[in-house]
Amino acid sequence: MKVATILFILAFSLIGFVFAEEVVPSPVENEIYIEAEGLSFYLPAGFSEVDNPHQGKYAPEFARYYMNEDASLLVRVRKDDWGDEEITETSLYAYSSAYVANSIGDFPQGDEIIVMKEQDYEVINADGGITAIYELSDDQKQIQGFNYEVLAMLMKKPNSVYLISYLFSVMDEKWDKCGQTLFNNLKIMD
Repeated sequence: MKVATILFILAFSLIGFVFAEEVVPSPVENEIYIEAEGLSFYLPAGFSEVDNPHQGKYAPEFARYYMNEDASLLVRVRKDDWGDEEITETSLYAYSSAYVANSIGDFPQGDEIIVMKEQDYEVINADGGITAIYELSDDQKQIQGFNYEVLAMLMKKPNSVYLISYLFSVMDEKWDKCGQTLFNNLKIMD
């Protein structure tokens, strides 16, 4: 079975679970609350903000970076302003396709990108959303030091896109717990 197919199945399961119902953030032991770039979310305890670990390399740039203690999980956050241009579902999909293409070294074939359902993105206070999960290209694995990425691109009309990227190398309990904590509590604050 292809890795992309396995990732798609995992992504569909994770995203379905994550966005199935509204989860109101509350102080929980062993979790930290973060507000960054217009987003609020929780991470498991042990994460801290770090400088860009990919500085000067051919990797996407984000405004904020959060890494766990053993450097096995990295969360990146940024907000893109589209100026006077109004963001649409079509332009968001094109933007996410270009981002994923740079990460996997080829144009996405459809398994990597999932358009969020309205009830899922409304919970996050968004006007639209894309999620993607995929294995990085061999070049990007060397540059970024991770094997896989989970990406959420959230549209807020008229002209803002919020990106939250989650990098990891091993699909295990630590990866799953972090992903559930992060995406269960993700909100646009604007």
